[in-house]
Amino acid sequence: MPIYRADFDVSGTVVLPNDSQPVVLHGDDPVSEIIIRNAAVDASGFVPRLDMQVIATAETIETVAHAFRELLAQQLDILTFVT
Repeated sequence: MPIYRADFDVSGTVVLPNDSQPVVLHGDDPVSEIIIRNAAVDASGFVPRLDMQVIATAETIETVAHAFRELLAQQLDILTFVT
């Protein structure tokens, strides 16, 4: 299966601590990598959101948006539960 990448902006009240390295999550089914990092600091010194990058296999490019949103949502649910 081909490998694709999709970028997501996730707004919310939770961001990584300042100057944190990106968090990288690896998955096996499907083979995937999710990279979570803070967005750039805005003019007031506030981090407005998290930038997330999903790299994974998908059936076709037409299925990437839905499949990767679902994969990201599953991982965020797990992170919410364990934190």
